[in-house]
Amino acid sequence: MIRVLYMNAKADDPDTVDAEVAAVAAHLGAGAVVTSGLADFNARARSDGGWHGWISRTPGRYDLFVVPGVQCGKATMQICTGALTAGKKVLLLPMSPERVIGAAKAVVRIIPGADWRAGYVAETA
Repeated sequence: MIRVLYMNAKADDPDTVDAEVAAVAAHLGAGAVVTSGLADFNARARSDGGWHGWISRTPGRYDLFVVPGVQCGKATMQICTGALTAGKKVLLLPMSPERVIGAAKAVVRIIPGADWRAGYVAETA
């Protein structure tokens, strides 16, 4: 079993996120257990001591992190940077509005930007 965190934006529609999680799970296969960032945050943030505690503990809980687009927000950047530092894999799996997943690319770092919601860029190998 591989534990996967799908790095959706906090403001994303929950029904859309659920459909995207299902698409990622189908793409990765039966051994993958995919959880959305939204679901993980709602389940663990309080016991982690809030936003900052959740961000610092999340990289240790998963084996693989999936970023759905090149642009991402600050929380995704912080969690993925922690995961990369810990030697874990971060993948860019671009997804169309029809939930068709494009070619996977390994993310090597997240480049900071000015807009905390979507101003960070996932750099791939």
